[in-house]
Amino acid sequence: MFKKYPEIENHYRQKFIDRFFDLYPELQHEFFEITEKLDGANFSIVCHADGSIKFHTRTGIEPDTKFFGWREVFESEEMQTYLAQMKEFSLRFNKTIQFVGELFGKGIQGRVDYGEKKWRWFYIIEHRNNTESRIVPIQEEKNYFFESIIYLRVPTITIRNLENDFNSLLTSLDEKYLKTNSIFTPLEKSDQVNQKEGLVIRPKSRDYFSPVGAIFIVKQKNEKFKENVIKKTKTIKVYSHEYHNLIPLGLSYVSKNRTLSLFSKEGEIDSPKEIGKYIKLYSADVFNDFLKLDEYQEKYDALSKEEQKVFNKAINKEIVQELNSHL
Repeated sequence: MFKKYPEIENHYRQKFIDRFFDLYPELQHEFFEITEKLDGANFSIVCHADGSIKFHTRTGIEPDTKFFGWREVFESEEMQTYLAQMKEFSLRFNKTIQFVGELFGKGIQGRVDYGEKKWRWFYIIEHRNNTESRIVPIQEEKNYFFESIIYLRVPTITIRNLENDFNSLLTSLDEKYLKTNSIFTPLEKSDQVNQKEGLVIRPKSRDYFSPVGAIFIVKQKNEKFKENVIKKTKTIKVYSHEYHNLIPLGLSYVSKNRTLSLFSKEGEIDSPKEIGKYIKLYSADVFNDFLKLDEYQEKYDALSKEEQKVFNKAINKEIVQELNSHL
């Protein structure tokens, strides 16, 4: 039994934010939990009601032994103790619980220094049967689990309400918390710059869903971890002014940070034989993100069919070069 962790939206998607505040005016009076966005690989532990334990990557598959060396984390004596307590809880209350978390640390991504490899959870799903599941609100989490399991949760940085509006909250978080060091910075490196990847902002009392199933959880990324970087392009064949304005923006969505984000979900690319698979996944991710912005969607739609074809080809060529740099 497994449920995929939902995509969380970027803080600059103003229409997404406005839509939720229109749907749920009570969000104005919510308290929001702020946690660190970890720079690692999404990884779930599912403790079944019969006492069995399964491990899953973001896509739901059971990881092979090469997935960022995950076994070494869970084979430690400390983690075996925690797993036993998770199992005990599921057995005692006859519940199947999915702990959605992150593998992070040495050998994973490498953009933030967390020290040795570790795992922490940040989201809980209670599975009631083969078809029903329930996200456990933050407000309820401490009523559910043993103290030691709560210890493995990503720590809360702060709880904030809206003094004015949501954008004012984002601004205050940027100024106070976004560019500070990761809370998992090794003690011996605490005097060095080791900025966190970003912040995750989630309502505390309950979770809010849109009619199409999107959830109101927002990520606010540190500028240095942005997944799109504007690039200079060579002018070749003469296409429209709109095409030449749009192509650098599209190419900016192919970046090292996006590559690492993809690897965190699918595992690192190991062989040139896998290039086709990763191009398809990468291209879908780029276009999904790029065309989320209405302005870019309109400009892309305004291109001729030939220009769209050349645009898509240019993006995929950039993706191939980026993936090859990791082989």
